[in-house]
Amino acid sequence: MGAYVPTKTEFERRVSELVERAGLPQPQRQIKQVVRGTPVYIDLGWKDRMIGVECDGLYDHATNLSLPWDDDRQNDLQLQGWLILRFTWQALTETPDLVIAQLREAFALRRAHLHG
Repeated sequence: MGAYVPTKTEFERRVSELVERAGLPQPQRQIKQVVRGTPVYIDLGWKDRMIGVECDGLYDHATNLSLPWDDDRQNDLQLQGWLILRFTWQALTETPDLVIAQLREAFALRRAHLHG
């Protein structure tokens, strides 16, 4: 079948470009956080709003070893107050409007949370 698999950097760049075209603030890349004493990196995000984006590429996240780690790490990040959204390459390339809609909703939730 040979479906195209992007590099992590390309995936993050494409999400950043989509965000910019949508008029949202540019995200930071590779946001360092500490989870259970171990440094981890959120692919993209807005630290001031504590919104993170994980770019889930097949090779990086679809193995029996990485999936439990991703889930545990996400739980810990959420308990620290982060709102983590996960996007696949398929979502980015086939339903970019949905990706932006979900990001806009996350911004609205965080705006309400910060001002509520």
